[in-house]
Amino acid sequence: MKVLVYDSKCKNWLQFKKPVESFVATKKKEVFSLLEKVEQKATKKNLHAIGFLSYEASPAFDSLFQVQDEDPPKIPYLFFALFESFEIIPNLKGIIASEIELSPFVPYTTKEEYLQNIQQIKNHLENGDAYQVNYTIRFHARYFGDPFSWFLSKSKENPGEYLFYIETEDFAIASLSPELFFEKTNGTLRSKPMKGTVLYRKEHEQEDKAFLAQDKKNQSENLMIVDMIRNDMAKVAQTGSVEVPALFQIETYPTVIQMTSTVTALSTKTNAEILKALFPCASITGAPKIRSMEIIKSLEDAPRGIYTGTIGHIKPNGDSLFNVAIRTAIFEKKNKLIEYGAGGGIVWPSVSSEEWNECLIKTGVLGESSDFYVFESLLIENGQVFFLERHFDRLIRSCVFFGFINNISAFKAKVHQKILSHIKNLDSKSYKMRIQVKKGNDFLIELNPLESLPSPYILSLSPDRVDSSNPFLYHKTSNRKTIQNSIHETCTDCIFMNQKGELTETTRANLVLKIDGEYFTPPVSCGLLRGVFREELLSNKKIKEKILYPSDLQKAEKIIAINSVRGFIECVYR
Repeated sequence: MKVLVYDSKCKNWLQFKKPVESFVATKKKEVFSLLEKVEQKATKKNLHAIGFLSYEASPAFDSLFQVQDEDPPKIPYLFFALFESFEIIPNLKGIIASEIELSPFVPYTTKEEYLQNIQQIKNHLENGDAYQVNYTIRFHARYFGDPFSWFLSKSKENPGEYLFYIETEDFAIASLSPELFFEKTNGTLRSKPMKGTVLYRKEHEQEDKAFLAQDKKNQSENLMIVDMIRNDMAKVAQTGSVEVPALFQIETYPTVIQMTSTVTALSTKTNAEILKALFPCASITGAPKIRSMEIIKSLEDAPRGIYTGTIGHIKPNGDSLFNVAIRTAIFEKKNKLIEYGAGGGIVWPSVSSEEWNECLIKTGVLGESSDFYVFESLLIENGQVFFLERHFDRLIRSCVFFGFINNISAFKAKVHQKILSHIKNLDSKSYKMRIQVKKGNDFLIELNPLESLPSPYILSLSPDRVDSSNPFLYHKTSNRKTIQNSIHETCTDCIFMNQKGELTETTRANLVLKIDGEYFTPPVSCGLLRGVFREELLSNKKIKEKILYPSDLQKAEKIIAINSVRGFIECVYR
């Protein structure tokens, strides 16, 4: 299990490992009692509790709350793990995860369906059924690799105050939320609802902030939510202590500008009691809450899951912090599926097309970074680094090509010295070393035990083609090809073709086919990486270059994926 929590007050990351106990609720009737048990154990045994509540857990606190449901839920209604201690990490710069590849994100809901549903919401508003309805849609993509890599990348690009990463055997949750649900500190409650959004445009930041600050539609939207939170918080607050110290504040984030407000109160209640009063957060339902949730259920076609639920940290002294789980990606490991939700509060002045655009704006966090790095992966066994010089040569060629380094000999000596220090006291196990280089001679080295590969190793042919003129195909960088939606979830890897219909390589390895007793691999000119192990086999005349086509996959006696870390990987083609 891997858990990271960002402490916004200390500006540090807290890493939790090896939970002493975990609690999971797959039935709504279990949620509140387990929540109480979690808090009791945390405070009595001096433990930290990290976990979440899904949006669909709402009826556990009020039977009138209506939600989409599935039995059993893909993601538990409640999950909390208890930890004895944590490690402080000042920043994530020195942490390197293995790469991740994603297909393009696609909405489950079409634009036409979205606009029709907005019109239905407007009909409800006109009839007086509600004043505001928070309507959301979900986006999905296939992924291959390590979800933590996505979280590392996006948390660096999208700094926020309420960030969590929780990974179990079944799922990973990467939350980049900028919205505070509530914080409990020494008997004081603080909530910071967000409502009101415009696109962040660097060159027009000041005029966009001025527009948002004065916009009556966004102010009314924000004020309705503030009033609801005041009402919810009053249920657990000392009489007369509920206050609004900040109203309609404007805050800038990497992709959007948001309107926020702050609500505070004094309370002696437990976190379980506070959650019962406040959950789900009014900013993601609408007003009034019960009727808005009924409308949401009738229009949204799938459970929200973690999205718009809450992720939180209960400390040993009972203090806590819970976010609103927006800008949160859920990775389903079994299906290799990543889901991401976006939406907005619909009020009478809302313009349907603008609301659709706002959903797209809020998915800006999903976009690929223009920043990239060059990397090499090396095999280490019994303290020996395999093909070190070939890896160095390729690394240097790529770094020079992209203008990352200016003094080759000095850089090479520095990296070589660092490698030796990493392997100095290694045992006889097999390890994978990763060297990552960014512009300006900036490099990092990571060393991890070599994990076993899936068996059988199943290959499938991607229907999408690569362009052999793309320079990134010839260098090992973080700017990688994506895995396509059409690849079946049971496949381990996929084979690519170029624009001419010629085979190139897989996402992780060079391709070798045994045909009529001889071994062939596509020429580099087809659009593929000059693999280190591939070059070694060519120089020893164990394989030959030949242009290969999909038809060759059918007649091949063997299909083999090769790289310098894994060597020969015999594959099954489907």
